[in-house]
Amino acid sequence: MGKAPPSWSMGHTVLAVFEQEETIKVILGLKGAIAGGLELSVDTLVATLGFDADFVLRRLTRGAPDRIVLLALRVDESSWSRVDSAFKLIQAFCSYRRVNCVLEPVNMDRPVVEVYSILKRELEGVRERLELFLTGGPRIMVVSALLAALLLPPEHSRKVRVVVEGEAFTASLEVDIGILQKILTLDHTERKILLTLFEHQQGLTAPRIAMVSKTPKTSIYRKLHTLESQGLVKKVDGRYKLEDSLKDLMRILPLRST
Repeated sequence: MGKAPPSWSMGHTVLAVFEQEETIKVILGLKGAIAGGLELSVDTLVATLGFDADFVLRRLTRGAPDRIVLLALRVDESSWSRVDSAFKLIQAFCSYRRVNCVLEPVNMDRPVVEVYSILKRELEGVRERLELFLTGGPRIMVVSALLAALLLPPEHSRKVRVVVEGEAFTASLEVDIGILQKILTLDHTERKILLTLFEHQQGLTAPRIAMVSKTPKTSIYRKLHTLESQGLVKKVDGRYKLEDSLKDLMRILPLRST
């Protein structure tokens, strides 16, 4: 992969933040590619951090939430000093915007457990949305944060949106963890029903869904009730349709039968 565009080097990022922070906006391609984009306001931003502050600063030029929590892997004192240097740049931005910003060290021996604990603590104070920003930082930190989010209980996971941005190109990947958790619990028949509804956006009656998805009529209503109770499908004028929050996610999930 090529080097990041010069306009997003650390010096240029800091310049944009402090000299043009009211006008500089990062417009990324594929916005809303998953779960409809960043429509809901973000109360707390939790981001993985390595030696480079650029990715977090780039994200913050689009708008800073009330609180920012940076997750960094603590390996040794030498590497931690480099992390701390990156944090100080972000902290300067936070001070300028009067945003609460903290650095959370995560130990190597049990990163998933520690990140899980941090996420649960932060979610207790979140009203609407926590964004888990996974662009930047070592891979073990990024994967640990994603695993921790997937293990959250439903009352917390429904507030979490994972966001990953391209490092040297303009693209983003976004997914609501609560919806993803529900998808992962579905059986083969339920996934076929979702795929059928995705391919028929106008909606279908239960008998028609049974015929197209080749689901036994004896179980189609039970399956539809399960999907409806999980907030994945809705019934409108006698037809079943996908919930709007699921449509964009369906475009990238490998639910097709092999």
